[in-house]
Amino acid sequence: MPAELECIVRPPRHRAFRHLVLSSFFSLFGDGLFILASIVIVKEMSGGVAALSHMFILTMVPSVLLAPFAGALIDRFQRSQLAVGCQVLRALLHLATGGLLLGGTTSLPLLYAAVIINDTLYYFLVPTTDALTASSWRRRNTCAASRCCREAGRSGSCSPRSPRA
Repeated sequence: MPAELECIVRPPRHRAFRHLVLSSFFSLFGDGLFILASIVIVKEMSGGVAALSHMFILTMVPSVLLAPFAGALIDRFQRSQLAVGCQVLRALLHLATGGLLLGGTTSLPLLYAAVIINDTLYYFLVPTTDALTASSWRRRNTCAASRCCREAGRSGSCSPRSPRA
């Protein structure tokens, strides 16, 4: 078996790394559902594609506003707590948005706000997850860690989409 695939088939025995991969997998799944549902709901609520274009433009707002200083903000917090906090807040946001939609008490501006909040949390989550991955392998083999994440990322099982630039 090629070394690039070995890390995916037999994940490292490092417990923190296994938790990171597992949480990233569920995050990717939930994020995909949230994005798909947002697209469908915005299309149904607005009846046109202009609202969809507004939503996609709004997904760029967090990266434009946070790019200059996101790394400095991330470094001020403990990475594991920040990653867990972002995941929990995103899960709560997805549940709250779903609850509002089921109750019929949502509007396009509220859905736009949920998309912006989701992408803001995601913008902090990805660099934090990448730093946690590198630090969990630091004692062993950093090259193996980057190769593992690169190959697992190609298969969609290590980290979700990259931050929007």
